[in-house]
Amino acid sequence: MEMMPRTDVGIDLSRFDPRSRIQEQADPTGGMGFEGLYAHSSAVKRRNARDLARARMKKLARSQLFLASLVGVLLTVTMLFGVVFSTMQLSALTADATRIRRQISALSGQEANLRAQVENRIDLAEIEQFAIQELGMMKPRGEQIVYVDTSSGDFAVVHGQDGAGPFAGLWRMLASLF
Repeated sequence: MEMMPRTDVGIDLSRFDPRSRIQEQADPTGGMGFEGLYAHSSAVKRRNARDLARARMKKLARSQLFLASLVGVLLTVTMLFGVVFSTMQLSALTADATRIRRQISALSGQEANLRAQVENRIDLAEIEQFAIQELGMMKPRGEQIVYVDTSSGDFAVVHGQDGAGPFAGLWRMLASLF
């Protein structure tokens, strides 16, 4: 009983049949003859070339995908670093602003205290004594004091509105000398 290779079986066990090996040794072309073997050989070479080209394309596609993924990861890490760094700077600036506000508040309180101290140091008797002794000033006598009643409405009278200005009289006097 001769074994025929089955084409509907997923695994071809005919290679392990010792009878088929004897046949292959007797006819190295496998029954195709040398022209068929040559045609078969160039078809195999073309198929192998196509398979090799497909494998190269797949390898190139995988390397491009890897490179794109790597660039994406690097961009993501860079952006994450930027966000963290910006958040740290914002926190530092907020802390500085809070510290400066506290300093302003403390200095405003010190300013108020110093102004109160200056107000308390003003002694009118001391100023009067300095004016009399150091500056040679005297207290006014009763007849030198004139009180002005401001209960009535204020008004002003402008004399000589001829457009000459406040120094018109001075100019005329100087002009008369020359």
